[in-house]
Amino acid sequence: MTVVKRIRHLAMVTAAAAGLVLAPVNVAHAEPAGFPDVSGFVSVNPAEYPLPLSRSTDKAVRFSTPFGYTCDMGQGRFIYCYGKELPGYVDTENPQSKPCGQRVGTGDAPGGPAFFQPAQIFCSDPHSPVLPQGHKIEFRGELCAVGPDFTACTDSSQPEPRGFVLRQDGNSVLF
Repeated sequence: MTVVKRIRHLAMVTAAAAGLVLAPVNVAHAEPAGFPDVSGFVSVNPAEYPLPLSRSTDKAVRFSTPFGYTCDMGQGRFIYCYGKELPGYVDTENPQSKPCGQRVGTGDAPGGPAFFQPAQIFCSDPHSPVLPQGHKIEFRGELCAVGPDFTACTDSSQPEPRGFVLRQDGNSVLF
């Protein structure tokens, strides 16, 4: 090989190696500000938390929290928690008019942040299995966890994570 060919060969090998080093890496979503660190929480099997009438736990799961909420996670599309007097929810109407009709959720379609919503139909089911404090459930790109003073859920299946943290002191976060 001539010197010129060796230099060209070395340049091509160097360029290829640089391309591998500089290639973009698929980085996992970082949790939004205000989302608690739940990496040390115990993972549960979603199959133990079936959503009634959903035919199987590969479509949706449901759990209750020690704080009295019921939460649904479904098909990597939505997360809702509902119950009575959700922390952070501001009811501008007579609270007795909706005794258990509040929910917080990510919605059924991507696009916006999580939201609170009043509605009489969202009463909790006391028969759903409880997700204990210090545990988390992961389902199709969604994660919910229960801590000593919070219920936190995030949907990372979309380009931008969406979710909420219900804090018992009322300092809840929606994103």
